[in-house]
Amino acid sequence: MSLFPMPTSICNYLSKLIAKFLLGSLDKHAIHWVKQEILCYPKVKGGLGLVDFRVRNKALRSKWLWRYGTELNSLWRQTVSTIYEPSSKSLLSSSRSASNKSWLRRSIIAQLSDENSVFMANTRIKVGNGKNVLFWTDIWIGNRALKDAYPRIYALASNKIGVIAEFGYFQEKKWHWNIELRRQILDWELTLWESFQNLIKGSNIKPSTIDSLISVADTNGMFSIRS
Repeated sequence: MSLFPMPTSICNYLSKLIAKFLLGSLDKHAIHWVKQEILCYPKVKGGLGLVDFRVRNKALRSKWLWRYGTELNSLWRQTVSTIYEPSSKSLLSSSRSASNKSWLRRSIIAQLSDENSVFMANTRIKVGNGKNVLFWTDIWIGNRALKDAYPRIYALASNKIGVIAEFGYFQEKKWHWNIELRRQILDWELTLWESFQNLIKGSNIKPSTIDSLISVADTNGMFSIRS
């Protein structure tokens, strides 16, 4: 359940078994006085704390994405990264090259490109030294990846796969951006370029702090199945 996507037919079957137990009847026409969704609420919110198998399955599989982004020095993480993404430095697995991965891995990282993904909606990248965050494709500033927010600038960029640390340098303890383009910015692109620069200037790169993931769904910033 923590690795494989649970088939809808199995989720429905297990939910029906729970419903029959609560009703105390095998009659398929018996009236359900309370919605299954409400029964899955925590007891403090008026529910019975029952398991929604679809939600639990997604949460357990999302846990692997969290562990991948937080257990950088673990043996299993290094092994997976070496096999599937030897050149990637990102905290999160790259969904762009999903076709080269195993079926199991593709099914897990599909959440990274899913607009309705609960994991992505509640997970933020906290930038430190910028050595493990992809500048263009990771969502680390604003609510979209920079390549999607500024596709014109991205098309002109010389480096399209680098991490944040490769797009600037520290001088006198201050971070200076250095975005290399294939050509000079044209007059009609100046407004877009200024908007882009103003956005990234609002970031705070810290040389002594490592990049990390935080969960906004939990008060301590850590991902948990219950949250």
